[in-house]
Amino acid sequence: MRRQRAVIAGVAAVMAGAGIGVPLARHLTRARLVAPDRVPSYQVTYRVRNLAAGGGGIVSWERLTVRRPFVSADFDYASRPGPGVTARAGSLFTEDALYDVQQGALHPVSGRQPGPPGNDQDLATQLPELEDRGLVRPQDRSLTVAGRSCRVYRFSGPPSGPVAPFTGADHDDVCLDADGIELGEDWTYHGRLVETRRAVAVQVGPVPDPVPASTLRAAGRVRPGAGAPLAEPDPTASTFLPAPPLPAGFRPAGVERFAEPDPQSPQVILATSVVWAFTNGADVVSVEAGQSAPGQPPWDGEATRTRTVTLTRLGPAATAIRSDGAEVRVDLGAGRWIRVRGTVPVSGLVAYADTLSAPAVG
Repeated sequence: MRRQRAVIAGVAAVMAGAGIGVPLARHLTRARLVAPDRVPSYQVTYRVRNLAAGGGGIVSWERLTVRRPFVSADFDYASRPGPGVTARAGSLFTEDALYDVQQGALHPVSGRQPGPPGNDQDLATQLPELEDRGLVRPQDRSLTVAGRSCRVYRFSGPPSGPVAPFTGADHDDVCLDADGIELGEDWTYHGRLVETRRAVAVQVGPVPDPVPASTLRAAGRVRPGAGAPLAEPDPTASTFLPAPPLPAGFRPAGVERFAEPDPQSPQVILATSVVWAFTNGADVVSVEAGQSAPGQPPWDGEATRTRTVTLTRLGPAATAIRSDGAEVRVDLGAGRWIRVRGTVPVSGLVAYADTLSAPAVG
């Protein structure tokens, strides 16, 4: 399942100008989808055809359920999902944890920082910046899928976490509707069409919890040291960063503290971080202040293309656009770093990051 590749990237995890909270236009233009107001929840059922094995391809089914700002589930099925049909694989993001599905059962994988769930996308908001950076190529064509119109955009590969530059003939054509929901996809790899996805049913508006609360309780929580989780809640984690100001139009959504164990030696902590989260309806902005080994910030080696900016108080920084939103990254040196994330245009996120300050290393 393609979206499974978002799981690890999603864990590792203010409006245009300074106009935070200003509604965005919702309409289609000939060349570009203008960012819509983000819908609070939606559910899409896809028919997926895997052509990598040749012949007519192997058909499977996928159901994506999103309840913004924090919850999403992407489950894979052998037949069209419905009553009595059990998911055979998939992932579930809650506000503070990541789960996966193995043989129909839900298992805890890791804690996670509060932020956009890894299975959700914020491509519509970020399209102008992605195009300006050469990370997306609008196609002059539209489709009607599941009774909804969508515009086709070409990426270098399936947009899942980092959005990589184009190389060679590989590309992924994604069709986004006026709500920014992905309705179709055609993935070409090594010059060959290897996978197609088409929505067969779309529900926008209130959707049920992707799994019942009783199922989550039965799955349990991540146990420290078990399975080398990527993040563990750590109430003792301290921070060098003063509490960030509240972004205009947003409300506080909590402060979380984390430790990152070494996958090979879970008793060894590689990094700690403190995350402040803020929400405004379906949108989320978070500030993460972390401490790790010098020269090893959590974004090191990501494939996405960045741009440098200079913040008034924090100094040199870089901006990145991911499939789940924008980021401002600041490496303060001596193993200290700050990451500001948001489902908002990068210009507004930079304006907010410019209000932050951190004491110098003594």
